Amino acid sequence: MAEEIKNTVSSIFDQVSNCTPTGRCESTDASKMPHTMLPDFFVMWDRGIRRGLLGDPERKSPFDYAYRFLPLAQKDIIEAIETCANERNIKWEDAVKYIRNECNDKTLTKLVDEFNYVKYTLNISSFQQMKNGNQVRNAICPVCGKIHTLQEYQESRFCRNCGKFLSL
Repeated sequence: MAEEIKNTVSSIFDQVSNCTPTGRCESTDASKMPHTMLPDFFVMWDRGIRRGLLGDPERKSPFDYAYRFLPLAQKDIIEAIETCANERNIKWEDAVKYIRNECNDKTLTKLVDEFNYVKYTLNISSFQQMKNGNQVRNAICPVCGKIHTLQEYQESRFCRNCGKFLSL
């Protein structure tokens, strides 16, 4: 991300996060408001995500958001697109379309937010993931029924048999 963009994001974040009547920094809200205006750019965060990715939930400054957090989110998005493109032998743009189509047209930033929320805020590791009160030990493809281990699911969110996006 270019330095000028980081500076602009940091400035926007600073203005939004400090707009409370008490002057209290509301960094979680400050990440959500811009996301609603530019959902393909801004990624949401919260205390648990900051703890997980930045090592400290109190790292909530505009600098932390623009210079530390967003580049990590961008890296995750790029990795997901490249993985999809390579596994399916398709172009980058087609991989983005494929992922969004498989995920009910959610933005990639929203998907990163959801992943971060489950991993860091809910603090659910891959082998502790819960669904309907039961521990999840594998992912089942909704199309072909192939069972994937959680390790396979973590390596690629796509069915190795038919290519469908997996969910827990």
